[in-house]
Amino acid sequence: MPRELAAAAARHQLFPKVSLRVGDIDADLGKRSRGSLTGSRVAGALGLIPAEATLGKMSEVCRRRGFQLDQSVHLAIATYVDNVYSASHTLYNATCLLDEFEARILADWGLKIKHSSKACMVAAGGDPSVSDASVWAPANSFEALGHILENTGARTMCVDRTLAAMWRAFWANCSLHRLREVPLQQRLKLLDRAVLPVFDYRCSRWPPAATLEGRIDTCQRRMVGLLMRVPRHAGEPAPDYFRRRASEAKDLCRQRRWWSHRHCFRVLDWRAHLERPRNSRSWAAELLHWQGERWLQGRRAQRHSYSLHAGRTDTRLAARRPRQRWHDGARYALEHVPPGSHAILYPNAVLPSPSAGRGPRQF
Repeated sequence: MPRELAAAAARHQLFPKVSLRVGDIDADLGKRSRGSLTGSRVAGALGLIPAEATLGKMSEVCRRRGFQLDQSVHLAIATYVDNVYSASHTLYNATCLLDEFEARILADWGLKIKHSSKACMVAAGGDPSVSDASVWAPANSFEALGHILENTGARTMCVDRTLAAMWRAFWANCSLHRLREVPLQQRLKLLDRAVLPVFDYRCSRWPPAATLEGRIDTCQRRMVGLLMRVPRHAGEPAPDYFRRRASEAKDLCRQRRWWSHRHCFRVLDWRAHLERPRNSRSWAAELLHWQGERWLQGRRAQRHSYSLHAGRTDTRLAARRPRQRWHDGARYALEHVPPGSHAILYPNAVLPSPSAGRGPRQF
């Protein structure tokens, strides 16, 4: 790029005029000597430069230690600005990749990765060996960009944290005494603005199931019931009052569409997004079709005996309940989204057909 444009971008980050106002007092903050404005687009673009320049010198290491899907595709290291993730068939190779990345970025750019930012996880039943046990301590769960991944493939911890965050957002925004005189429709709009973004950010990767959808609808019904402020009749027992309030909240939720329907459609929309040709080389799209539904069906057809430890497909490393696969959740979502509901939840999108394969996504 032109040097003048690069200099202008750097100057915009290092020499902005920032004023801090506390009450009636104004204070101008000094110029920055290093770093960039957090959250800006320029900061994201500049943050990629050291990571991508370092990864450009690690192609051979990535091919040798990365996760091999086929002869030409290796998933080794992914970056999101200053977040770096690695994947491999063994935890040892995955940590070796990050150790190599840290050594190179320290030598070339003088940047270090602090110890508290390092985390690793191996699938349940796998080999927990790491390159340096004093630095990499294997855990049963792993946090990535706000999502919690579990070594069993479960989504329980992520769902629990999300529902707890939704309730915190509800009590912080929708339960104030000054909302007592606000019309119900305005309170419901506030609920959508304050609580739904927390849910939408994380729910797209959860495979839908009956139990999960029940928890989501229960959370919605309870929040709506609290916002409705249903009066209690004189002499009405508490159990009867709570059942009546829940019934009225359920009717209102049905009119405004259940959040479980929103979840199912977001899953279908995410699946269609991954199946677009332009996204076919992303990690999520590559892994979506690796050892998927057809591969499992073939394994079941090949094996005529059942192993208590490895299961019918002879793929389990530990004897425990298998978790729901993504394709099963997508099929459930397609079967349980009511006709026409997607036009209300997302008016600009088109619901995929049950037999839709890889192809362009229509908007």
